Amino acid sequence: MKIMRWTTTGSQLSYRINQMHFCYYVFVKHKRSHSLIARNIIFSILFDIFVGILFVSTFMYFSRQWLNCGLFYAETVVNNVEQLLHYLISMPVGLKLNRPLNQALGHFFEYHIHIWKTYISIVTPIFDVIADILTFCSLFGFTCILSLLSDLLSLITIHIYCFYGYATRLYGFQASSLWSLWRLFRGKKWNQLKHRVDSYSYGNDQLFIGTLTFTILIFLLPTVLLYYLVFLVLRLIILSVKLLLKFTITKFCEIPVYSIYLWIVNSRDLKGRVHFKLISTKSGATKLCVEFKRMPFCDVFNVTQLPIENPLQLHLLSMFEFVNSVFWGKIIYPL
Repeated sequence: MKIMRWTTTGSQLSYRINQMHFCYYVFVKHKRSHSLIARNIIFSILFDIFVGILFVSTFMYFSRQWLNCGLFYAETVVNNVEQLLHYLISMPVGLKLNRPLNQALGHFFEYHIHIWKTYISIVTPIFDVIADILTFCSLFGFTCILSLLSDLLSLITIHIYCFYGYATRLYGFQASSLWSLWRLFRGKKWNQLKHRVDSYSYGNDQLFIGTLTFTILIFLLPTVLLYYLVFLVLRLIILSVKLLLKFTITKFCEIPVYSIYLWIVNSRDLKGRVHFKLISTKSGATKLCVEFKRMPFCDVFNVTQLPIENPLQLHLLSMFEFVNSVFWGKIIYPL
């Protein structure tokens, strides 16, 4: 099961299997057919499958146009990244970059672009099979289709993730090295055993080598920082799209379809607050009347929370963790 959770599609299928196991445990083992949570799960799955079949039916009608657009945008992204690399090599907006390092990094990333173009040409015939795969995925629901699209997005943009990883590792190495050398000038040293900064007396040879290394790294930093920021922005754009897809999948799975139906028909199985009202009759007697107020629609989603944790729940970084990762060159992994 852990292997299935490596992909968005596998995680979503695993979540649906856990939901079906929960319904089997409620209906068969405990024979509680009145369970509102289990009914919500069953109707949510049926609604998910219905929307998935409806989506695929529309998709198949425009299948060739969708496939051609997908291939066109995939090639457009690759060509735009290649043009961006040419722009960075040509010293943009008069930036004083280190020319040898700039050309070395530019040609290094260009080589991976050529590899990616070869990969696109090999994978292109497989796009004809995607329509059949989406037809099969519609039997598992609309969320499974969105999960498959999220995984396809990761495969199509894997070159950008590689570029981001290379640039981040290089920048992170420079940032940590500069910070360590800055301690050297202050007569400080990081104590690995006690996890603190202690005073330390360096020799002249250590100060000379440290000063030389610090000077080289500080002059090479603008070139590396430029590539790092460019690929960081591209990486954040892709993560934002994946975040939107995962958010849609998660919220779609949490829709209490059966509870919404009960709320629409104003069923007694789903009532809100109890209101007591005194009624005076003609004979002078007073009656106590009990009325059930209709539950607010927004509370319907909070009443029937599912007991199964969705593996696609978003675990976002805090603002401090995000800024710290960006500043120190730590890789921001997929959401």
